[in-house]
Amino acid sequence: MNCHVAISKGIATDLKKIVPSHQKIYTLPNCVDIINYHIFNVTPSKDKRFLYVGRIEYASQKNLKDLLLAFSRFDESYQLDIVGTGNETDLLQCKKAVENL
Repeated sequence: MNCHVAISKGIATDLKKIVPSHQKIYTLPNCVDIINYHIFNVTPSKDKRFLYVGRIEYASQKNLKDLLLAFSRFDESYQLDIVGTGNETDLLQCKKAVENL
């Protein structure tokens, strides 16, 4: 089963226009209320893929450095796809980190 996580209701609405209707879409806002939280199953499987969509910044606001480091600790049954734009320096830093990790 494929599922998608959106960080706002607007993004969830946009996702509903492009993903098949049988795939679930969860909304997990940027600000998460500690009383009202979601738990997702992240057990290893060949079908576990994660998608980052957004501005590519290695160490500043988006801090993909930490995402890449954390993801490097997963076994090879997980896949991370990164989609976005950024300046050439950040793109090169991310690519180098992926190669090194």
